[in-house]
Amino acid sequence: MSHYRDAIAELTDAEPALVEAWMRLQYGTLDGLSPERFEAEVLAGAALVAMAPDESRRLAQSYGLPVGEGR
Repeated sequence: MSHYRDAIAELTDAEPALVEAWMRLQYGTLDGLSPERFEAEVLAGAALVAMAPDESRRLAQSYGLPVGEGR
């Protein structure tokens, strides 16, 4: 798992790759996010995953993220 997905997994029970996909939609790179902004975006992404799981999977697949790896 990437260090992003590891960090996401520490903050939410949502599938990390799906959350990361929503974050990447907003930000080209996640490296520049402050810890506070990263956490806020994880929570927002997790909410989107809960509201739209199928769309979240499609989005993650479009970024080539490993869907279904879970935590």
